[in-house]
Amino acid sequence: MPSACLELYDKNPSRDLWQASMMTWLEQVHSKCSGCFNQHYLKCSLDRAFAVRAFNPATISWWPTECPAYLHWYKLFYPGRRLTTQEKFQILCATYIALNQKRNCSIPDALAQTCCVKMENNGRLHVDEAN
Repeated sequence: MPSACLELYDKNPSRDLWQASMMTWLEQVHSKCSGCFNQHYLKCSLDRAFAVRAFNPATISWWPTECPAYLHWYKLFYPGRRLTTQEKFQILCATYIALNQKRNCSIPDALAQTCCVKMENNGRLHVDEAN
């Protein structure tokens, strides 16, 4: 994320600033790079950012909803339905809230579980290699 956005966020964390920061990040990356620098790349960057700094979950008003694992998750929950970006975001929020009630976790930690399609017999998560 651009350091200026992080500094503004640190001074006054808000939902509007969070979304503006994410949109600015995507615009900046797309203006300087090509190829795989999309929402999946932003999601991977957010995973690392959350590992080293605190973000107030109440200020997270946008998330990169178009990651391949998420797309698979939406199809499992809502087969045959076209979801809006906001509906996809709400599904991700519900996933975080449900998992965070069972075990304290960050948003990226909770959403990483969408990569796990099925459980093995011994109760351990089995990661789908295709995602």
